[in-house]
Amino acid sequence: MKEQMFILILETIGIVAFAISGALMGVKKRHDLFGVTFLGIVTALGGGALRDVLIGNTPPVMFQNYRYVAIAAGVSLLTFAVAYYIRNDISKYARGLNGMLNYMDALGLGVFTLSGMNMAIEKGYQNNALLVVFVGVLTGIGGGMLRDVLAREVPFVLYKRIYAVACICGGILYYFLLKIGVPQTLAMIDGMFCIFLIRMIAGWLKLDLPRIS
Repeated sequence: MKEQMFILILETIGIVAFAISGALMGVKKRHDLFGVTFLGIVTALGGGALRDVLIGNTPPVMFQNYRYVAIAAGVSLLTFAVAYYIRNDISKYARGLNGMLNYMDALGLGVFTLSGMNMAIEKGYQNNALLVVFVGVLTGIGGGMLRDVLAREVPFVLYKRIYAVACICGGILYYFLLKIGVPQTLAMIDGMFCIFLIRMIAGWLKLDLPRIS
């Protein structure tokens, strides 16, 4: 029961983080109220919807429990309201907005990667490590990819800041800890911290994977 409550709290934190991330992208792109709210909802819940379709959990959770949509929409509307209030001075806050977007993105990435893995495990795939980690990564990056496509950006995951690799590392760590008997709550904290730390360090140091220039 405690573990279920812990997971619920984490999922709520992830929804809030990704909704802010998506809404900030909409603000940055000068979208209207609907556009900002829609991007927030898609970013917060899109990865989970892709996960559910992949593992046959239909209809996706976002359509089974409206609380998640309500939270994402409410946070997005609040983000828009704050941005609207400071609209005349928004250029002064541009750097701070970018920093918050990265921070929220990293937080949501960690939460939803492990949330996706837990869903795959609950569906009985606990012995299929590749599937469990893949589902976790898809859940983590899916919403951000949909956000970037809708905002007419090249998806962040394809070119910048060791994005999916952070999910893979944290996901593998989480799966390994579960296999050796570490309590789920502690394993989740370690996995999320790993993802968050890798993502933030890559952002601070501007680290990218090698590519052909």
